[in-house]
Amino acid sequence: RKEKFEKENKKIMTAELNRYFFQKKETDQYLKFLIVSQCAPFLKRMRAASLLTIPDGTKIQMVSLLSQTEIMWRELGTDKGKSICILYREPDLKELLGRPENHHILYINGYTDINSENLVEIQLKELKKRMKQFISKGKFPHEIGVFLGYPASDVEQFTEQDGQNYKMNGYWKVYDHVMDAARIFSAYDQARMLAVNELLLGYDLKMICR
Repeated sequence: RKEKFEKENKKIMTAELNRYFFQKKETDQYLKFLIVSQCAPFLKRMRAASLLTIPDGTKIQMVSLLSQTEIMWRELGTDKGKSICILYREPDLKELLGRPENHHILYINGYTDINSENLVEIQLKELKKRMKQFISKGKFPHEIGVFLGYPASDVEQFTEQDGQNYKMNGYWKVYDHVMDAARIFSAYDQARMLAVNELLLGYDLKMICR
């Protein structure tokens, strides 16, 4: 009951803040809120990458907002008037994709040049192609979890069990090491609360990313 209450409470808080920033009609502020609310653990350097969904037609503002940081980003696809992007720090993502357990998952899903010097660029191009195939079906390719730092065993189990029979559902569907995942989820929640509070205090993205 406590977990359900906390999850519902977070949804209410997010909806209220979303309404507040949207009603201000200031695109930069609204985009900043979307980045913070969707990507806080990444901004706080707890993840190598994060997905971000923004309204179509706001990419110029995105370039301006992220130019004050070391964050890189790429559009992976569009769906129903929204742009689906991945935000990442290249050294961190390169290290993540270079792990042997992640090599294996990418390889069996058709990714090549696993050992290339331009690993991040090549694999993001392949992910974008895969996203195009899946978005039309209302899905994401399962291996996207590798790019987002999900444990390899959970990515594999999610694929094998078609997203069913998981032991816990939070930032991802958990099949193994539930207690470890619970601690990570709690840390992510705290990072999100901190980042949103900093946004409300007027911090810019560079300050929030400290």
